[in-house]
Amino acid sequence: GIVSIEFEYKYMLSLNILKDLELIPFKETYQIRQGYLPSDNFSNTIRVRSLKKDKQEKWVLTFKQKIPNTFKVIELEQELDKSDAMILWKMCDRKLKKTRLELEHNGLLWELDLLKNGKKIYFAQLEIELEFGSKPPDIPDCFSKHILYKVPLTDERFSNKKLSDVDYAKKLYKNFKNGV
Repeated sequence: GIVSIEFEYKYMLSLNILKDLELIPFKETYQIRQGYLPSDNFSNTIRVRSLKKDKQEKWVLTFKQKIPNTFKVIELEQELDKSDAMILWKMCDRKLKKTRLELEHNGLLWELDLLKNGKKIYFAQLEIELEFGSKPPDIPDCFSKHILYKVPLTDERFSNKKLSDVDYAKKLYKNFKNGV
């Protein structure tokens, strides 16, 4: 498995980004399904994820633990075979589907996640993962005009686990779009 410290900046985007997608030179595209195993502990998350690119699918189990009083998250990943993944998938209480588009810009990898309810996109979020303590880099022009909110590192409202609740995510989007 992979052990890493996660440190990422997130940006909520206007859904107007959808009009510009074909103009952006994305490097890779993934279809992602992820589910969250039930937990009473709010400082950790156990996620089951399917990453599909072209016809290749990979299943991964991820454990994330927030480190108290820091902006760090320890992340442990383990690849799963499909039969084990299906058992865990059935146990997940929150599920999410998204398309992830990757853009390389100035040597950095930006990830645009388009969260979907069926085929309809209900939320767009841009992320960049950096070394701990790195300052946020300049945002590529193709995204900068679509930013509704630069998410502070302390803002818990934008976790994928929370955004898997479509009604919650739509309300959050509407509030920022309307300047609430």
